Amino acid sequence: VAERKDSKKVTSKSPTTVLIRGFNLCTFHKNESLLPVAEWTESAGVAALCLDSMEGWHFQGILGLVENLETFWHIEQIAPFVDVAIYAAGRIGADVLDWLNSPGMIATRVIHFPDYDPVGMDELLRIRHACPERTELYRPPDLENLFARYGKAQLLQDSVAVLARLRKSSDIDVRYVVGLMDKYGVGLEQEGLLIHQL
Repeated sequence: VAERKDSKKVTSKSPTTVLIRGFNLCTFHKNESLLPVAEWTESAGVAALCLDSMEGWHFQGILGLVENLETFWHIEQIAPFVDVAIYAAGRIGADVLDWLNSPGMIATRVIHFPDYDPVGMDELLRIRHACPERTELYRPPDLENLFARYGKAQLLQDSVAVLARLRKSSDIDVRYVVGLMDKYGVGLEQEGLLIHQL
């Protein structure tokens, strides 16, 4: 602000803050220390960690990367099998991906909960590149029906170039979702997953 009169024009040196919710007795471990993430979630609804302080913390289980805030708040209703959810706030930070690929986290299964649109599928490929062999797309059994009923054409119109690139992908999940986009001419916001849950 002092130099440019605009705080948004300067790259922040603040550490990344990660919002997390834990379930199924999820606890992070570091040497002899414990972070009772599920307990925090039960008592306060959410926990937050500074990524700088997460170095060395680990757990084994199922981790969900959730693109949008509304779905993050209700992830246990959509996917009760998830042990911990991280709010990705759109595209997940490279530093978070580095942590997920750290030695203490390589036994963790990563499930991506995206918007089912070009950006969401592009993000899936990015996460798979960072965490190969253990990244999955959440594909609800009624996904095609949700596309047909609640899809939004604007999601494709905003990302024409990304969609064109994704059509060349050999990834089986990307090909499936791109097929739905092409069939119905829409993308699907992930909040559609909540319609029959709340």
